[in-house]
Amino acid sequence: MKNSLFPSFSASCALALILAILIILAALVTHARSEVTLCRDNPGSGKWIYRIVEGYKCWFEAGDLRRGREKPLSELAWPKYNEPEMIPLDRPPWARPEGWDHKE
Repeated sequence: MKNSLFPSFSASCALALILAILIILAALVTHARSEVTLCRDNPGSGKWIYRIVEGYKCWFEAGDLRRGREKPLSELAWPKYNEPEMIPLDRPPWARPEGWDHKE
């Protein structure tokens, strides 16, 4: 029996189209679940795994990872820290920057 709406559309084409859509959806779901995990310099309690990131051991919780599977390096990052404020060394920390007025 031929399809009256799409006469040239065969069953094998429909199966290939459905398969392609499922592959694209699976890739989108996998990509959406990949989030960045912050590294720690030492393991906590429980099951932890490390990977070398920027030359150091990056420890993170194993979660649902099993033996033989690795977390992609693109999903691991060291926390960003702000640079500490520089302390001027030309005067003691308790000295006033504007100087002493000798009126006190």
